[in-house]
Amino acid sequence: QEEITDLDSQIATGQMGSLLDWLREKIHRQGSLHEPVPLITRATGSTPDSAHLLNYLESKYTALYNL
Repeated sequence: QEEITDLDSQIATGQMGSLLDWLREKIHRQGSLHEPVPLITRATGSTPDSAHLLNYLESKYTALYNL
């Protein structure tokens, strides 16, 4: 979301081009050159951290179910 600021609205309207372009550049082309942790770190600027997923899920389900 740092590089594609309106990613959520693009996904909501079915526009996946920007996301696919980012994935191709940052992940798909680099996938055979790096192990998973260094690849994720290069793509995102930080090491893999479950807190990101947990924050996303909490935010999503709090909004959906008025928690």
